[in-house]
Amino acid sequence: MLLTFFGCKSIGIKNVIKQEKVSGVPFGTSETFIYINLKVYDLVNINTIYIGEKSNRIENYSLYDLSNGMILNPKEILKKGKYYIQIASSNNNLFNNSDEIYLTYYSYGKLKVIKSFIKISDDLLMKSHIKS
Repeated sequence: MLLTFFGCKSIGIKNVIKQEKVSGVPFGTSETFIYINLKVYDLVNINTIYIGEKSNRIENYSLYDLSNGMILNPKEILKKGKYYIQIASSNNNLFNNSDEIYLTYYSYGKLKVIKSFIKISDDLLMKSHIKS
């Protein structure tokens, strides 16, 4: 008996969190982070990540394999497993006020897209480390 499944997804976004890291030093630089947890079910290759509009494309991000903590090349083919993407920027315009993030990927030669809503996390307030 041969079973064929159509419409099975190759990758899923488990959650997306946006967090501000606020500097504890006067005139310090604050940053915005977006964290994406992925579950990959089949061989995939990430093509692009963008927030809101396609023109708001994320060029630089870090990709981690959660099974061993290794940092991966973002263009690497991902196998079945759990992965983590971290995006950071001191340019708040990059992350605009959109509440949706899109990830395009290749699976068996076909370009596909998935989207998820961005959850806002409490700000992370950084203390200054000035010794008295």
